[in-house]
Amino acid sequence: MRVPTQVTVYMQSGRQRDVSVSVHPDDDAHVYCSAYADHPPILTVSHADVSVTVSPPERSVIGEADLSFARDLAEAANTYLAEITRLYHDSGVGGRAA
Repeated sequence: MRVPTQVTVYMQSGRQRDVSVSVHPDDDAHVYCSAYADHPPILTVSHADVSVTVSPPERSVIGEADLSFARDLAEAANTYLAEITRLYHDSGVGGRAA
């Protein structure tokens, strides 16, 4: 079953709003990073009518938290790649994950 990319906003009386973005990529999904000489990069994940951008909050200063987040993001992306690759090979070309 194909799951669509979606943005969900949860609102309940007396509780804080919660926004969830779920990206379920296919051939129309794109991930790219715009790099600049004079300010931090902007990472973008786009699919359907949804775009998620990631960039440090300060344009002129890169802090320890920015570096830590970038490392965590790279580590998570590498884990995602390894798992997708494993499942792809385990299930055969074009196969389905268990």
